[in-house]
Amino acid sequence: MIPLEYAFLSISQNALAIDEKVIHSMIKNEQHFPKELKDVFENSQTIQDNLTRVIWNGNIIQSKQNSSNRAFSKALLNEIGVAGNKASLSLDNLNQTIVTSILKDCEFLSQLAIDIMDRNLYERANDCRWWSLNSYFREVLEDYSQEKEQSVKYILKYINDLYSVYSNLIVFDKTGKVISVSNEKYDFLVGKVLAQEWIEKSLSLSDTSKYCVSKFEKTTLYDNKSTYIYCSAIRSLKNDKNIIGGIATIFDSSLQFYTMLEEILPKDAYGDKQKGVYAFFTNKNREIIATTNTNFEVNSYLDIDDTFFNLKNGESLSSIIEFQGDYYAVGVKCSSGYREYKSAVDDYKNDILSFVFILIGKVEMNLTLLNKKTKFLTSQKKEFAGATTELATFYLGKKLLAVDSKNVIESIGIEELEVAIDIDKTNPFKGMVLHKDKLISVLDIREFIQEDITDESLLNIILVEYDRDNVEHCIGLLVSSLETICTVEEKSIQHIQNHFLGSGTLVESLVEIKDIYDNKESKVAMLLNIKKLDDNFTKKV
Repeated sequence: MIPLEYAFLSISQNALAIDEKVIHSMIKNEQHFPKELKDVFENSQTIQDNLTRVIWNGNIIQSKQNSSNRAFSKALLNEIGVAGNKASLSLDNLNQTIVTSILKDCEFLSQLAIDIMDRNLYERANDCRWWSLNSYFREVLEDYSQEKEQSVKYILKYINDLYSVYSNLIVFDKTGKVISVSNEKYDFLVGKVLAQEWIEKSLSLSDTSKYCVSKFEKTTLYDNKSTYIYCSAIRSLKNDKNIIGGIATIFDSSLQFYTMLEEILPKDAYGDKQKGVYAFFTNKNREIIATTNTNFEVNSYLDIDDTFFNLKNGESLSSIIEFQGDYYAVGVKCSSGYREYKSAVDDYKNDILSFVFILIGKVEMNLTLLNKKTKFLTSQKKEFAGATTELATFYLGKKLLAVDSKNVIESIGIEELEVAIDIDKTNPFKGMVLHKDKLISVLDIREFIQEDITDESLLNIILVEYDRDNVEHCIGLLVSSLETICTVEEKSIQHIQNHFLGSGTLVESLVEIKDIYDNKESKVAMLLNIKKLDDNFTKKV
């Protein structure tokens, strides 16, 4: 079950696969992923890694035996691996659920913000029309004298004191000349003729149900800041069709829009706004009308994907984006008006978008994530037409590599590496491991398969052995993650001619590894010739 407000949002987020890099970033953010939950996740990951290694090593042992129960042993190891994968998947699903919940929060909050704005501005459209019907204003403008200015000012000030969402109220005559203002700060306007576009529009409105609104732009009527000005015509008491002036209400947009956005944002346990959470109102041209983010100014532009600005009235959207070096969950809703305000019957059209940003975490440019395990651990056909061989496969960065399983001793964790001291970082020799009372050199082969990944991505060591000049050699290879022990037909191994390979590579063949359950699903692995280790590393060292 999920909260009702989430049930009918725009995207079927439950089916949405969240990028692993986003998940990794989110896990580091304690605001979304508490330390206790992070510890559970990391401990589970350690257990899963150890289980994978045990199964991988178990299959290596089985590949070297010809006992009658070999098939049973491999099947048993496979089932253990499947159970482990299911446990790991449950945590993956938890991470996906957390991000999905954040996305839905963003979308819901953006809907809330735009609904508040539409309802608020609906009242602004009503106010100017209602006050334009004031009989005293109509009487004064019918037969104006300067002595009446103070009485008009008194009424305007009284109204403005009750309706503090306005910074000023202005009454003007049919020529656009200011008769009176509510805010004494703007007394200098009295007697001046206003020539703005909205003055002309308000003086030509067809009936008392009509109003007009200025563009969102800077104006001297609002301390050279941008705002909306709502206007309606004042009509003669003698003849309703005769417009004798108008009233303009200067909306205090800086304060009011900021407050609308600020109040919908989530708070922490202490009632303070959560870090990395902010909101925007923009128009369809990306121009910012209001924001809680102090790094952006009103009238500047929000530079994110066009998709967000192409929404139609009433449509909403949520998505994960990269923005200024961080991952954000972004929810947006396009205004649809309220009652008749901005409806199909209203002459006023002005689409506004409400955005809510919630920080997921930092974008890590050099992050290399482990490859997802295949759904099979000992992939193999049940029947083969010709000779077969078993391959031990593993990842180095994004590249799937393989070696003959008979050459593999076992895999161990990176924590067993004794790092070499005072050796050039470019040197492939990285240290030693002690295995069964024997010191084994550990090598970094990234350069020889042209895979540029960070040191932190190397989490496993595969110990391999090979015979050279009747001398048994043993060496360790740094790799990212373990994959499968699989059986392939020898004829499926495609050797690459030396003149294509050139020197300085360990790759000699390619092999397609197919899924036991789905023949159409496969991966291509690069088969390493570990006997080339001596040649390449002797030259390098």
